Amino acid sequence: FPLTPPNIVPQLSQNNSAFTPKIGLEWQATKDAFVYFNVTRGFKSGGYNFTARSPLGLTFQPEYITSYEAGAKTDWFDKRLRLNVAVFRNDWSNLQVNQSISIPGSTTPFQQSSNAASARITGLDADLTAKPWDGWTFTSSVTWLPDAVYVNYTTGQVTGNFLKNLIISRNDPRENSAANTYNANGHRLQNAPEVSAIITGQRDFDLGNGNSLFVRGEAAYTGNTYFDISNDPISRRNPFAVFNASIGWVSTGGHYQVELWGRNIGDKQYFYSINPGTTMEGVVGAPRTFGVQLNYTY
Repeated sequence: FPLTPPNIVPQLSQNNSAFTPKIGLEWQATKDAFVYFNVTRGFKSGGYNFTARSPLGLTFQPEYITSYEAGAKTDWFDKRLRLNVAVFRNDWSNLQVNQSISIPGSTTPFQQSSNAASARITGLDADLTAKPWDGWTFTSSVTWLPDAVYVNYTTGQVTGNFLKNLIISRNDPRENSAANTYNANGHRLQNAPEVSAIITGQRDFDLGNGNSLFVRGEAAYTGNTYFDISNDPISRRNPFAVFNASIGWVSTGGHYQVELWGRNIGDKQYFYSINPGTTMEGVVGAPRTFGVQLNYTY
């Protein structure tokens, strides 16, 4: 607000509290199989936007989540294979979102926190570790989110005037120009790729006298990701993969380690985030990078 006496905001306060229980069932089915189910309620306090331009956007409310998870942790083939799987569902109310707000008469949007009424994620996590031969280790971690949507979010805004005008020109019925709001009900959550996965392989070599050498490769994949509640194609980051590799030496007892590493060795160009506009803006991922890392453990 303008810092003139009639408009100075008085001291404000919030008193937020919540009951956040966790209830679970666990069963050690065999010595190599553990299964579980739990329900948890979580809470995130509300707060204030110090850059708010009007009383309407000054505060945001507490966020609540109810999480359901069922899973199994298992070992196979004399512990040479470990597989952990979990299915889960998260239900949010008053989901806190970082929203880009457009101000009439201004071409520069600003960021502020607000609340989406409710949202939901349903998904699966799977982690696998395999040691098929001595000195070889393979790992894989996969997250699948087939359902990640705003259940009730009618008061959001699309990012920036360019995207807003583009949506209006398309006669999108979800855009309420009079109220300057967008109905994102049923649209995919921002920054929630449907599939993300990491696969690694490592070979360890015994050099004698307790010293060892390792060679490691890694591939990381991220699926389609949206960075705007409209789910417009220009706000979507297409799937991409990044490859990393390293080689290192470990001393006797593991106290010293020297590692030479390369990240994004394919020099893949990608964005961490996207801000759609007449010129595409975003935070760019690191290019091909090499380095040396020295570790000492005591």
